[in-house]
Amino acid sequence: MSDFLVPMLEWYPHKRATAQSMLNHKWLNMPANYEYKYTEKEYEIMMLKKEMKMQGTGGKGGRGVFDEEP
Repeated sequence: MSDFLVPMLEWYPHKRATAQSMLNHKWLNMPANYEYKYTEKEYEIMMLKKEMKMQGTGGKGGRGVFDEEP
């Protein structure tokens, strides 16, 4: 993703990526993949949070160690 963002942040305007070049970037032209919702790392973190929540409350739900404040 940085190879998409960094060219737009170039300090000198004559070196900065144009809107047209960014519209043609491979990152914007990737085929859609709706087969999964999370990356592997995000899924692992979510499952760890669930497991910690269940261990911390005896399996009855409730707040876990990693839960965010409301």
